[in-house]
Amino acid sequence: SKATLGCLPTAVPLYCDFSFTFIRLILMGGDFCCAVGCHNHRAADKRVTFHTFPRDIARRARWVAAVRRKHWVPTKRSRLCSEHFSEDSYELGSRLAREFGLGQKSPKLKFDAVPTIFCYVVAPPTRHRGAFVKRRRKDLVDEAIAASTATDVTSSVLDPDPDPHPVGSESPDQEWGQAPVDISGLSPEAAQGPKEVSI
Repeated sequence: SKATLGCLPTAVPLYCDFSFTFIRLILMGGDFCCAVGCHNHRAADKRVTFHTFPRDIARRARWVAAVRRKHWVPTKRSRLCSEHFSEDSYELGSRLAREFGLGQKSPKLKFDAVPTIFCYVVAPPTRHRGAFVKRRRKDLVDEAIAASTATDVTSSVLDPDPDPHPVGSESPDQEWGQAPVDISGLSPEAAQGPKEVSI
């Protein structure tokens, strides 16, 4: 015999807790919420309503920005469920009509309504490999050494040399090996040096 759904063999186990709903959604389609981490679909909860993206370019862009899906463009079948809209996003009349069972299938959103309730998933920080970290650390040390060397060279060029003959140091004659002469034993005439002769 054949299974009643999709003509699958009876040997294939069909679990009533999920298989009929799942297969019906796959084969017949259905509204799914496109928000990241949200698993609402129309068959799961009748109290959840679904809303198509606005045709207005500006409003549509605000909805897409609120969803925060990278490189994602909504299609005509993309839906957002009512759990991502606050109560004041809906028109009061349509909301009350639905609550009191007055034939309103889905509460109507206000023209400027924007989804604001999301559980955004934060990506974990990227872990760098050990070799990359070591290489980066070595590059930083090399850059610090190069900067320090450049600073020393600049300082040596800009700072003037110290006085080669400071006060109290040896005179140039002493530097060339000429010792001072003791003239204490000479006569006064000799100590005064050679006299000028007038012609």
